[in-house]
Amino acid sequence: MSIRTSIPIGGGTGLTLPVRYVDAELAWRPPDLSLVHSLAGQASLLACKAFDVARGHFDPRLLSGSLTPTCLERLTLFARILEGSDFGRVRKADFGWSFPPIVPMEAELFAVWPGRFEAVVSLSHVKEHFRANVSLEARGGGWICTLLDLG
Repeated sequence: MSIRTSIPIGGGTGLTLPVRYVDAELAWRPPDLSLVHSLAGQASLLACKAFDVARGHFDPRLLSGSLTPTCLERLTLFARILEGSDFGRVRKADFGWSFPPIVPMEAELFAVWPGRFEAVVSLSHVKEHFRANVSLEARGGGWICTLLDLG
């Protein structure tokens, strides 16, 4: 089964993010549209924050409640590897740096098994396009990110 929907983005700008939800009947219940919207929003936000962490524009420790410790360590290492590069930044005329916005373009959410969803979030940054893989797992009444891969 596949459902197409959208979620609002941009803080009241009227912009929406197209979302496709795919469930091969692996979830524990019929799809709940509010859960689909919530998880797509969480996956998109985490993908954008991961991009900001990678370009040195966001402190990864602020994601500690949303990511598993292993996931947070890997994201921090990824940012360290990119440190000093031009990734996600644009050189300004005064030799400073500009951090143009990262914009989510589309999200695909997949029910993998009860209590686990995986998302692919397409991102746009200036003239480049990226994808983020995000795994979300139900834990303790909430959802935590167990994998956050940007490429």
